[in-house]
Amino acid sequence: MAISYKLLFHTEYSSDPAVFTRHRDTLYGYGLRILELLRLIQRLKALRYQKMSKTDWLDVNQVFFSMLLHNAVSDKLTLLGTVGVRERHDKSERATPRSSMQEIYLSIQLFGLLETNSWPTRTLHVPDAYLASLGPESFQIKPDNRAPLQPGTLVTYLNSKGPPHFQRRDDISGPSILIDYTGLYNALVKEHEEIGKMKFIDTLDPKKLSRPLQALNDEERLPVLESILTGLRQRTRQQKRHRVHTYDALRVYFGRDEVMRLLRDISSKDPQRTLNSRQFVDTLARQSSLLSEDNKSHMSNQWAMINFSSGGLLIGTEETAFSTPIKIGQLVAFGPVDAELHRVTLGYINRLQRTDDHRVEVAIVRLSTHAEAVIIQTDKDIKEKSAHAAMLVKDLRNQWQVIVSATLALKSGDPLRLIRADGAKLPVRLGEIWLVKKEFTVYELRSPGLK
Repeated sequence: MAISYKLLFHTEYSSDPAVFTRHRDTLYGYGLRILELLRLIQRLKALRYQKMSKTDWLDVNQVFFSMLLHNAVSDKLTLLGTVGVRERHDKSERATPRSSMQEIYLSIQLFGLLETNSWPTRTLHVPDAYLASLGPESFQIKPDNRAPLQPGTLVTYLNSKGPPHFQRRDDISGPSILIDYTGLYNALVKEHEEIGKMKFIDTLDPKKLSRPLQALNDEERLPVLESILTGLRQRTRQQKRHRVHTYDALRVYFGRDEVMRLLRDISSKDPQRTLNSRQFVDTLARQSSLLSEDNKSHMSNQWAMINFSSGGLLIGTEETAFSTPIKIGQLVAFGPVDAELHRVTLGYINRLQRTDDHRVEVAIVRLSTHAEAVIIQTDKDIKEKSAHAAMLVKDLRNQWQVIVSATLALKSGDPLRLIRADGAKLPVRLGEIWLVKKEFTVYELRSPGLK
C-alpha cells in the first residue's frame, strides 16, 4: 500500500504552486497515507527490535518537505488505524481518530529519536501518548534560520536518512527545519521530580501522574520516563569502545532465576560435583538456540563479543526459529567460554537490535566486578523464620550493592540481616535505589562488616 501511494504521489506532485493547487486535496491524501503507513512499518519493526530503514526515513522526509513547500501539512484526515500509536485499551477517543501530516511526521521523528525500538513492546505507545497529552506546543516544528542550534532544538533535512540531529552536519545542504522539544522535556523533568518527592515520603499516588504514566505498571513508570529523558539529551560515549577482531565466544545466562542458580552453584562447597551437574547447562549457555536448523552451523549460533568498553559490551549471534527468548531489562551473567565458572560478570540488557542479515545484537550494561548469592532477612522474616534470595555485588566503583526481586517490598533505609555462603551473618542497611528494572531492583548497601 505504501509503495502504491508513493507512485501516485510521485506521478501527480508538482512544485509549481498553480499545478499543485489543482491537485492539492488528492496529493494531501496520498502524502498522509504514505506517512501513516511508514509509521506503521516503523512500529511493526520495533516489535522485533528493528529500526526503520534509511530508505523509509528518506521517504518520510522527502514527502513531508514536498508538502511543507506548499504549506500543506496541517489538514486532519481520519486514520486507517492506531497500531503502535495508542495503548490497546485506550477508549478516550473515537476508534479511528483524525490526524494531520505534521502530527504523524512528528510522531515518527520522536519515536526514532528515542530509539524506542529497543524498549519493551508494552511501552511503545508512550511517546505518542505524551504528544497527545501535552499538546502540539510540546514538540513543534519551527523555521530554520541557519543560526547555531539552541538547547532544546533539533534539526532535520529534506534528504535525511534518519531521526533528527542534535547538531548540524556540515555536508548537508538544501531545505531544513527545526524541532523544538523544550515543552516536552520540561514537562518530563517536572514529572520526574514529582515522582522522586513521592517516593521519598513513600506515598506514590498514580492519580497525580500524567495520563501516559498512569496506564503503566508501577515498575515500568520510572524506567520509561528516564528512557525518554535520556533520548532527549545529546549522548556522548563516556568509555572508549574496543572492537573485537577475533571470534571471542561467551557463556551467557539470561534472567534473574538463571543468574541466581549460577551464583549458588559457584558458592558450592563441592566444586567438582557442581561442575559435573552444570555441564549441560553451561554448554547451552554458549548457544543462542537450544536447537539448530539444518542449514545453520554450530558456530553460527554461538554468542560472540562484537565490541566492549569498561561500562559494557555488545554481543551477537545468528538468529534462528529456536533462539532463546530475551528481553530488555533482563538480568544476565556472562563470561568467556574457556574461563573458570566463577569468572562471570553481571549486567542487564539495555538494547536489542535485529539486523537485516538475520543477526541479533544485544547491548549489555555491566553491573558488577564481583557477585555472590546471599540470603537477606527483614526483622519480620527473622521472627517468622523466613528469608529471601538476593545477590551481593560490587559495582564498577567498588561499592557494595544488593540485587533483589522487583516484587520484594523494601525501601531505602530498611535494616536487614545478610547471610553469606560461608554462613557469616551481617547487619546491613539499604541505601538509595540505584537501578529499577521489571524483574529486579538494585539498592546501595551500607555495612561496616562488608569486606
